[in-house]
Amino acid sequence: MDTTNIALPGDLPDESQQFLMHVPPDFIDPWLSYDSWTLKTACLLITIGFPVDLDAKVEEAKDWPDDASGRQRLFSMLAVYDRAASIARSSVAAGLINDPDTPERWLSWAERKGYRVDHLRPHIGRGMFKPRAENKDDETQACGGTSWQEQARAIADEIDARDQALGTHDSITSIAGRVAVEMRKRDIKGPRGPLSGNTIKREALQGGLWARPRGRKTPGETGGTGGTD
Repeated sequence: MDTTNIALPGDLPDESQQFLMHVPPDFIDPWLSYDSWTLKTACLLITIGFPVDLDAKVEEAKDWPDDASGRQRLFSMLAVYDRAASIARSSVAAGLINDPDTPERWLSWAERKGYRVDHLRPHIGRGMFKPRAENKDDETQACGGTSWQEQARAIADEIDARDQALGTHDSITSIAGRVAVEMRKRDIKGPRGPLSGNTIKREALQGGLWARPRGRKTPGETGGTGGTD
């Protein structure tokens, strides 16, 4: 992770070298139900509490004023993540853990290195995701039992929760684009294949279909957009 020209804090947040953002467990589903975690995902969950895209946030922070809300928090998160990732890479090289590996093995590794994992261990494998409503059979079948709209809204919740934790805010249009990227990563498709940000916004997020956690709203984001998949 590139930290060039970024001043990291001199003191880490606590003696366990973690900067935990205590978000509800449903904000980090489906990672809690995954059978394996990559090194990056594991270190983010262990040290910060959710898999925020630190690389993207670091690039954004370069343009923030020195006293911007969330700036110091971001740099603290970066410091504790980089430390854990460096230790994890040495453990992988020594054959002590694999990349990827099971969540349980990552948690055991973290405990051996002095990290707290009580924010994760009680929830591993519980499959906390619950669909919000019934949907058309073809849409549900295309997404393995849950409609793509419901999965898109769940991902939008995750994205907005990460932004809240960092003190940032994004428009629904931008969130829809980020959801589209994440759905491609997770191989979530609609009945006709991969989904565009415009389609996700139109059919899953706008017009009251999605509400930001804790009632956050973005003015002027209620109009329709076109776009094809």
